[in-house]
Amino acid sequence: MKKLNKKLALAMLSLGFAALTPSVASADSCGPRDCNPCNDPCKTDCCSFDVGVDVLYWKPCVDDLDFSATVAGVVDDIDNPLEVRYNSVCPEWEPGFRITLKKENAWKNFDLSFTYTWLNSDDSESSNADNGERIAAVNLHPYLVSQNGAPNNFFDHAKGKWELNYQTFDILLSYPFRCGSCHTIAPFFGVEIVKLDQEWEVKYEYQANTGPFEVGLVDWESDYRGAGLKLGTDYNYLLCDGLSLFARASGTIAIGDADTRNRQAEFLQASDGSISQENYIEFKDDDCCHVVPGCHLQLGLQYEDETCGCEYKLRLGYEMVKWYNLQNPRRWFEADNGGNIAQTTQSNTTTLGFHGLLAGFEVKF
Repeated sequence: MKKLNKKLALAMLSLGFAALTPSVASADSCGPRDCNPCNDPCKTDCCSFDVGVDVLYWKPCVDDLDFSATVAGVVDDIDNPLEVRYNSVCPEWEPGFRITLKKENAWKNFDLSFTYTWLNSDDSESSNADNGERIAAVNLHPYLVSQNGAPNNFFDHAKGKWELNYQTFDILLSYPFRCGSCHTIAPFFGVEIVKLDQEWEVKYEYQANTGPFEVGLVDWESDYRGAGLKLGTDYNYLLCDGLSLFARASGTIAIGDADTRNRQAEFLQASDGSISQENYIEFKDDDCCHVVPGCHLQLGLQYEDETCGCEYKLRLGYEMVKWYNLQNPRRWFEADNGGNIAQTTQSNTTTLGFHGLLAGFEVKF
């Protein structure tokens, strides 16, 4: 009987250790994420997820948006020297948005997030020649400029318009480390998809005292589609109960294709709208395997609280985004339509940046 009791006790003890094993393994798996004993234990609810929406107010900063040059003075007069002043389109502040869907502990204690960002910008500027001034075309091919019947091939009016549609989509895995009483660091990696559509339109006009308008037109379009690896880290510092400082730094190397087309024309337009003496040129670029590096920085304040069992976060901050090696309109050197007609500057040297404010909220479901 004693031997039977000993065997029964041993079996019950073994069963108890077996029952505790999953709990111990679960506690160990949460170790790196919860190295501060004051933090809450890891949550493993498969049905919970976070939805965040950020309202963006960004200013685009773009290279190569000069559309004309105002020329005044004469080259051989020291009192009134020749002056060339470039005129550019300066994009204004624009609203946009960012939507984030996040699942904590989605896979082996890694958090999974999907983020979509959208912003559209368009602005225009014009320049007119006052007394003693003339307008030089900086985007029109020199051959078409030479067909202009105005004195020295100048114009007296120019207008440039730029438009951008900017979209990105991120799929990221992150692993938070909560260490100390206030610090949380969450390195992340994943894929970023980039879609950039640009349009650039310029119109030049000249009219003598009588007669038809001399018109020059530039219609440039460029579409870039790319995807690549994104790496970075999030940082959170708890200032006081519910209020924290957040920061983010990341880099992306996107590889994709760019399709660019530049259609130009020069003609005479009568007052009744009829066109004569027409000249047309169309340039095409098709860049395959085009590399576009980018970076993203964020800094701001975040407030976290709970109301009626619903956890939410509010945040306000400043951020910067920058992309390199983007497409830009070519600039030509030769004023004829012979073998040198294709001699130009490079077509992928533009830097596109954004900076501005973000205001958002996040809700846990």
